[in-house]
Amino acid sequence: MIRKISCVAAFVFVLVCIAADAFCSAETVNGDLNSRLNAGSIEYEGVAYRPKSRLTTILFMGIDRWNSKTDANTAYRSGGQADFQMLVALDENARTVTAIHISRDLMAEITVLNLLGETIGTRMSQICMAYSYGDGDQKSCELAVKCLSERLNGIRIDYYLAMQLDGIGALNDALGGVQVTLGEDFSIYDPEMTAGRMLTLTGKQAEYYLRYRYDIGDGS
Repeated sequence: MIRKISCVAAFVFVLVCIAADAFCSAETVNGDLNSRLNAGSIEYEGVAYRPKSRLTTILFMGIDRWNSKTDANTAYRSGGQADFQMLVALDENARTVTAIHISRDLMAEITVLNLLGETIGTRMSQICMAYSYGDGDQKSCELAVKCLSERLNGIRIDYYLAMQLDGIGALNDALGGVQVTLGEDFSIYDPEMTAGRMLTLTGKQAEYYLRYRYDIGDGS
């Protein structure tokens, strides 16, 4: 059961290979391969990968939408897109933390709901869209978790955390402000944000820096 705390096939293959060390332990295949696969291991080029024990996984999502408390819309299919996704694996035995970025453009089979929240089928789409068919809250998170888990061969995802756009400033301030050296001139938004200046960002400045970079300089 999932618990809550608040593009192409080639890409998927590469992602699974990168994630193998975080989620699996490798061993040379010997004996009955089918029995190993039936026990939950995955075989690749003569090596069987078994899921690690004592592993906790968390999906972090950044949602392209303002807080539902300020623009409340309880209809389904209005949740916004999970444009940022990062899967974090905490290995208790090795005492390591591994973060894996999931591209918003990864193609996946997503669950489609109607406006009443009823499942009406699936469709192949960008993985960021899985969140959008929900309610912008728990249901959206569960849809996103289900989609990613299935795309990564059934990897268990224990927790999730979704943050909407107005969380940028709050997160920045909770960290005491993030220090950056501005490579571009943001003074159109804040007079203090001039090119070349080293600045500890306030909440609003962090929002300007992350959201409006596309409009600054060459647009990259």
